[in-house]
Amino acid sequence: MTKNNRNSYSGVWGLFLAPFLIYGISLLFSPLNPTEQELNKYIKGSDSLTLKIDRLVIFHFGDGKKKINNSIPYFTNFRKNRYKDYTEIYSSTYNKYFVAENYNNNGQSLFSIREFKTISGMINLDELKDSSFGTREKPIPILWITGDSSFSESGYKYNVSEYLKFFKDRQKFDKEPCMVCAF
Repeated sequence: MTKNNRNSYSGVWGLFLAPFLIYGISLLFSPLNPTEQELNKYIKGSDSLTLKIDRLVIFHFGDGKKKINNSIPYFTNFRKNRYKDYTEIYSSTYNKYFVAENYNNNGQSLFSIREFKTISGMINLDELKDSSFGTREKPIPILWITGDSSFSESGYKYNVSEYLKFFKDRQKFDKEPCMVCAF
C-alpha cells in the first residue's frame, strides 16, 4: 500500500467518525434527567391555584411584530428537537408575573389564554413563596392549566421533567456558560 492510499483512507475515516464524535459531545454536555424523587418532590410541592389575569405580556420583535404566545426551540440534537410554548401574564392575585409553559405540544394549547379573565394551573408553592420568582425576568411557571378537561398527569409530569432538566437552575446566557448548549 502506498502513502497516497493511506492518506485517502484517513480522510474517509474522519468523515465517518465526525458525526459520532459530534453526537458524543452533545450527549456529554446535555443536562441530566431529574430523578424520580426530584420529580415527586416538585409535584407534591405544587397545587392548583386560580389567578386573576390582569395583563398579558406582549413580546415585541425587531420586525415590528407583537406576540402574546411564543414558541422557542430549547434543545436540539440528532434524536429529537424540543420546543417550548409559553405565555406570560401578570396577576394581581399575588402581584407577580407568571408564565404558562407547555413542552413539545403535549396535549395542551396556550392560545386560548388570551380569552380568559382567570386561569387555574399547577404552581409550585415553594417558587410562589420565593422572592426571586415572580419578576418579569423570572416569572413563576404554570406547568399545566387545570381549568380545562385535557388535564393529564403524564403530560404534567413531562412538563415538570423538562422544566427541571432545562430551565429551573439555568444561569443567564450573558453571565454564565449555557448549561443546555455545548458552547
